[in-house]
Amino acid sequence: MQLRLLGASHQVVITAGPGECLETVACLPGRRTPLPARVAEQVAGWEYEFAARIEALPPHVFAARAQEILALVDEHPRGLAGIFPGDPSAFTALVAQGSAERVLWRTWHAYPQEGRLVCTRSSLVVRGPGSAPTRPAARCAMARPSLP
Repeated sequence: MQLRLLGASHQVVITAGPGECLETVACLPGRRTPLPARVAEQVAGWEYEFAARIEALPPHVFAARAQEILALVDEHPRGLAGIFPGDPSAFTALVAQGSAERVLWRTWHAYPQEGRLVCTRSSLVVRGPGSAPTRPAARCAMARPSLP
């Protein structure tokens, strides 16, 4: 499993297990397509699930929540965070855990100028024998959520 930071976006690449899976959540310029609240599909021998939510927070609560998340990621053995210049509350962070049969990861994309925190949870679980065949890999590109 590889965790990658892509500017204000993230990418998770899994090449072990029954097949390859690639998740990309990207902030694409000019696109304001909302993230799906939930996605569940079969991918290359895995059951893939994705869920997203947006927290709208006042500035003082946002800063405290941002520091709480960054501390959690900093202490996590499989955590990765990128803080953007100009504001210590502007970041993208990821944590991952799992085994050969189940992999879980969470991400946070912080937009302090808008008071928004985009939180995602994803998982891959090995499908049991006899499951229907699926395509060889998943590519899930998602644009930044639309904001008022």
